[in-house]
Amino acid sequence: MGAPMPMPATLLASRYNFSFVHGERVVLFNGRTGVSWVLEGEAAASLGAEWSSAVQAWSSEGWQADVLDRLIQGGFLVDPDFDEVAEVRRRFWDARREAPMVVTITTTLDCNLACYYCYEERSEQRLEAPDAATIARWVTDRLDASGKRSLHVDWYGGEPLLNPDLIEVLSQSLQALCRERGVAYAASIVSNGTLWPDDVGAFVARHAIREAQISLDGLEHEHNRRRRYRRQHRPDDGTSSFTKAVALIDALLDHVRVDLRVNIDPGNAGDAVPLMNMAREREWFGRRFPIVVAPARLAQYSERSKFMLDHGLDSRSFDALSSQMRSECGDSVRFEDPYVSNGQLQPRMSVCAALADDSVVFGADKALYRCGLQVSEPSRAVGKLHATSRRVIPIQPLNATVAAASDQQWWTTYDPTHESRCGGCSFLPLCWGGCPKHHLERDAQALQEQCGYWRRNLARYVPTPWIDAATLTREALAELDDTAQFRPGTSGSREACTGG
Repeated sequence: MGAPMPMPATLLASRYNFSFVHGERVVLFNGRTGVSWVLEGEAAASLGAEWSSAVQAWSSEGWQADVLDRLIQGGFLVDPDFDEVAEVRRRFWDARREAPMVVTITTTLDCNLACYYCYEERSEQRLEAPDAATIARWVTDRLDASGKRSLHVDWYGGEPLLNPDLIEVLSQSLQALCRERGVAYAASIVSNGTLWPDDVGAFVARHAIREAQISLDGLEHEHNRRRRYRRQHRPDDGTSSFTKAVALIDALLDHVRVDLRVNIDPGNAGDAVPLMNMAREREWFGRRFPIVVAPARLAQYSERSKFMLDHGLDSRSFDALSSQMRSECGDSVRFEDPYVSNGQLQPRMSVCAALADDSVVFGADKALYRCGLQVSEPSRAVGKLHATSRRVIPIQPLNATVAAASDQQWWTTYDPTHESRCGGCSFLPLCWGGCPKHHLERDAQALQEQCGYWRRNLARYVPTPWIDAATLTREALAELDDTAQFRPGTSGSREACTGG
C-alpha cells in the first residue's frame, strides 16, 4: 500500500457552503455533498459565517486530525486543485446519460373542462391507431439502441381519457415489448379526474399505473368555477367536476399513489388550508396509499398563458401559504416540492425528463417535443412522428424549420454549469439551474423566482433534528443574501439573479 497523499498547506472553503444559526447552534451545510454538521461554542457563528461567505484559503495546520478529516470528507474544505464546478458538471452529464427512458404520450389536446389558466389550445388533435404502432416502433428502436433497462410512460393531454382507445392499445403494446426485453415498465397519468371508468382498480392494474395526478382548484365552489365543463362535454347527470374528482380520489387511494395538485391563485388562496382539512376528514392521509400533496402556483407556463403574469399569486405569498398547508397537515403528510425531491435536501442526481438522453414527448399533433409544456407550440417541436413520404412545399417560413433544429441542438447541449447566471451560483448542485425551459426561452422573471425560492427556503430544508418541522415552519428564518448566492472568489453573474 502506498503512502498517503500529503495534505496541502492550504485548503479552500467550498463555494457551496451555507451556515444557519439556530439559537446557540450553527448548522453548516454543503450543497455539493449534502453533508451537514452542527457547530457549537463561542466561535461557531463566526466560523460558519466565514466558511459560507467567500472562497478563501485556510491553513491546514493547527487542526485536530479528526476535525480536519471531517471537514474535508464533508466537502467544507477542498484542495485548491479540485474543481468543484467540474464535479457538478460531471454529475449532470452522468445523470443525463443514465436517466431511465421517459416517454410522455399526449393522447389528445382536447379537454372536457375549460380551466381559465390552461396553456393548451384544446384542439381536437389526437393520436390514432397508426400513430400507436409508430410510437411502439420508436420506443423499441430506442430501447434496443440505448440498452436502457426501464421505461416510464406518462399519459398526458389535454385530458388523456378523452382518447381511451389509444391508451388501451398502446399501453398493452409497450408493456409487451418491455416483457420481451426484460425491461421494467411503469406508467403515470395526469388527469382532471372526471372521465375514469367505474372499476378504477382494474384500470390501474391493467396499465401498470404507479402514480396519478389529480388537480383540485379549491373547495367545491371555487373548483367548479375554475374547472367548469365545456358546453359539448357537460355530463348528462349534471355531476360537477369537483364531485367526480373527489370520488375518484376516494377510490384510487386503495390502488395507487395519488398526487393531489392544489392549483392556487389569488382568488382561491383562502381555500388552500381548508382543503387540507377536507382531505383529513375524508381520511386521504391514512389510506393504503396516503395522498401526496403538491401545491402549485398558477403561473405563466407558456406563451399562451402569458396573461397569468398579471393574475398569478406572487412567489413569496405562495411560499407562505404552502408553509401554512404543511403546518396544518403535520409532519406525517408528504408534500411534493418542485425543487426538493421527496422533501429531502440532497445534491441533484437526476435530471428533468426533457434533458434525459432517451426521453421524448409525443404530441397529439404528431410532432416530437422535449418538454411537455411545449406541446401546444409547434414551433418548439424537435421532430415528427411520421416521416414525410413525398416532397411537400412548406407552408411555414423556412426559419421555422431552422428554429426547430436550433431547439433540438439546444436541448442536446444544454449545461447549466456554463450558464452565466448559474456557473458561479452557490445553489448550483441543488438545482442544476432549475427548469431548463426557462433557460431556453430566456425567461428572466421565472429564473429570478427560482433563485428567490432557494434564498427564502434553503434554511427550512437543511437538517435540524433538534427542531420539529412545525416549529421550523413557523420560525422567521433569515433570507440568504447576494453574497451567499454568489461568493467572492467565484465567477458568475450576480446581476442576472437577484431573487424573486
